[in-house]
Amino acid sequence: MIEHMKHVTVVCRREDRAATVERLRDLGTVHVRPVHHPESPELEGLAAERDRTDRAYRAIEARKPIPLEPSAEIAALDAASITERVLADLAEAAKLQEVLGNWRRVRAQAEPWGSFSLDTVAAIEARGLTVALGTARAGHLPALPDGAVLHVVSQHGKTVNFAVIAPADAEVPFEPVPFPEHTNLGDIDKQIADCGNRMAAVESRLAALVCMAPTLALRISQIESDIAFCRARDGMGADRELTFLQGYIPHCREHELRADAVANGWGLQIRDPDMEDGDVPTLVVLPRWVEPVRVVFRGLGILPGYREIDISAWFLLFFSLFFAMLIGDAGYGAVFLVVTVLLRKKYPSAPAQPFYLFGILSVATIVWGVLTGVYFGIGEKHVPAPLVPFLVDEDNVKQLCFLLGAIHLTVAHAWNALLCGWHPKALGELAWACILWGNYFLAGYLVLGNSMPGVTNILYGIGITGVVLFSEPQRSPLKTVGAGIGALLLGIVNSFVDVVSYVRLFAVGAASLAVEQSFNEMALGLGLPGPLKVLIAALILLGGHGLNIVLGAMGVLVHGIRLNVLEFSGHLNMQWSGVPYTPLAKRDEA
Repeated sequence: MIEHMKHVTVVCRREDRAATVERLRDLGTVHVRPVHHPESPELEGLAAERDRTDRAYRAIEARKPIPLEPSAEIAALDAASITERVLADLAEAAKLQEVLGNWRRVRAQAEPWGSFSLDTVAAIEARGLTVALGTARAGHLPALPDGAVLHVVSQHGKTVNFAVIAPADAEVPFEPVPFPEHTNLGDIDKQIADCGNRMAAVESRLAALVCMAPTLALRISQIESDIAFCRARDGMGADRELTFLQGYIPHCREHELRADAVANGWGLQIRDPDMEDGDVPTLVVLPRWVEPVRVVFRGLGILPGYREIDISAWFLLFFSLFFAMLIGDAGYGAVFLVVTVLLRKKYPSAPAQPFYLFGILSVATIVWGVLTGVYFGIGEKHVPAPLVPFLVDEDNVKQLCFLLGAIHLTVAHAWNALLCGWHPKALGELAWACILWGNYFLAGYLVLGNSMPGVTNILYGIGITGVVLFSEPQRSPLKTVGAGIGALLLGIVNSFVDVVSYVRLFAVGAASLAVEQSFNEMALGLGLPGPLKVLIAALILLGGHGLNIVLGAMGVLVHGIRLNVLEFSGHLNMQWSGVPYTPLAKRDEA
């Protein structure tokens, strides 16, 4: 559920401003909203230090560490010294990269002409001759004047590079190419090698500092805490000798703040947030069995708004079912479960939520795979006898998808109706549910050729009437009907499309099974000798099923997530506009 928030105003004496913010930070419950834009030299300095430290952290965290214990000198460095070293090495690396690029361009200019000395050219010209470089297409070398000599230096494709020595007063019949600035390839290569060696030394120094990444991460966390402190302190309002801080606190923690206000002599106002207040943060508190779904929300970067709905339990339920149908193979589910268990044993101190989530998804996939009789796509489907009439026929599975869509979206409108209470708009939400079930029967008729039951017209009649009369109730009957007709025209086609879109669960699952079977047939149909056949077949099966698992995971991200975050949430009118609840608190750990 979404925790009920209270808007708080804490008033203290001006001279107690810093101490008050420090105490609130110790309390760790108030999500601060600055009264005005916070500014101070200290805040600017902390922001600059955070940016520098973060840049250094990202630079070393992305590198492969040297598999040795850090030296005593490195282990003794503090975060500031590590940051300075890293940034200095990054600056040197950038400069060396620029120098290296210049030398490589110089070499590219000089390479067609080979290695020679400009002093030699000057000596030739001192004897009354001229030296010119030129290029021409192969087979089209220029005709030279008397006394001139042409020497082909190199040829690249159809381009010939040549040098001509001619009398100083002779005119060469081509446009001379300027001499390269550097003509000694040996010296150029030495410069390139020197830059490479120096860059390797820089990379080695940076790799030796990778082991200190946790120190920088801890420092970044501490800086963020200090920045939050300064923002709270510098963003406080003031009135004569008093200053005040505003923010939000969970209703369940309100008593702690009241006790601190009494102990510290603060003035305190606690009230419900205004309905127009869009800054109220969202704190989602989940039951233990629903907690694993938080991994998905964090991965997607979505959070319901404070006045929106927490759909976590329904999300977990339907996402698990959609995941199972999209993957659709009990063998894959077993592989997922074994890998999840092994990884959990290997990383026992890691957060438990991802392992619980993948455990749930793996079990759901195994159950669905058993029900549909799919085990690594081997042979015919082995559907349990009682389910043969329902899950062997593809049309029945498609009908099941439409049924899931109708149920899923009906839950959304029923939820909306409950939130409306006794308001007439609740009838409009129930009317939309009637339209959804009419869409369910219509989808079966249009897509699968099923007969249209007589109840369909009744559902549409009740639904359309209810939407027109109750979806946008107003004082004026004409305005109510007009608004209802507008809502109906905008939503009725979309509601049908949304129900039909659930057939993607069948389509992706069927495509996955077809890919499995294709690779199985390819592996078993090899006409090779025994041992070689086994080896090649194993490689085909491993690569094919691995690719299919990757494609299935992409399908889950595209389709399984979409049906919850867009279709279901759209019928709930959710915008996912939540502001995370981030209370002012000390952060001393990375």
